[in-house]
Amino acid sequence: MISGNQKNKTKNILVILLAVLMLFVTFVSYQIIVEKAHHECTGENCSICIQLEEAVSYLKSIKYVPILSFLATILCIVTKWVPHKVPDVCVSPTLISLKVEMLN
Repeated sequence: MISGNQKNKTKNILVILLAVLMLFVTFVSYQIIVEKAHHECTGENCSICIQLEEAVSYLKSIKYVPILSFLATILCIVTKWVPHKVPDVCVSPTLISLKVEMLN
């Protein structure tokens, strides 16, 4: 049976591998565009043009990923920080919250 700590390590490794894979594919797409931008086109079904279109399509599809991941990171930081720094304004004190011992 896998412990909770082992599951977290496995999940962290998987996330890191996926991030590295995404960065690798992004860099390869840019490299294809740079290297083959000025090729001698053979016509309508040019394989290099098809590769260029796929690379550009991939880069267009992930253009919001860095922005969304940045916003998600900020949201995680704020949700961890805010509850500890902001006092409970909307909570009215009750006997239970004040931990009053009621003796009859």
